[in-house]
Amino acid sequence: MSEISEETAEYAARLARLSLDGADKEKIVSDLAEFVRYMDVLNKADTAQIEAESHISGLVNVFREDVAEEEHFDREKLLLNAPERTADSLIVPKTLE
Repeated sequence: MSEISEETAEYAARLARLSLDGADKEKIVSDLAEFVRYMDVLNKADTAQIEAESHISGLVNVFREDVAEEEHFDREKLLLNAPERTADSLIVPKTLE
């Protein structure tokens, strides 16, 4: 069984961008330790005869072919609402440098 150290809890908090004070840190260490103990219990369960599932409800994705279709809108009317545009496109602010 794995024990959770304060350093591990601090690391997890840092990854989650959380700041922890003393009481919070003790609670997180305790909660993470409880979680790991539960995972240890689950790891001991015999699952050899259980078929692997990717989703418990049995739902599957229904994919369709990505096919270009005829436009069902008036491009010029849509572009009238754009604050900035070229002849047939929107101009948007740059998001990456």
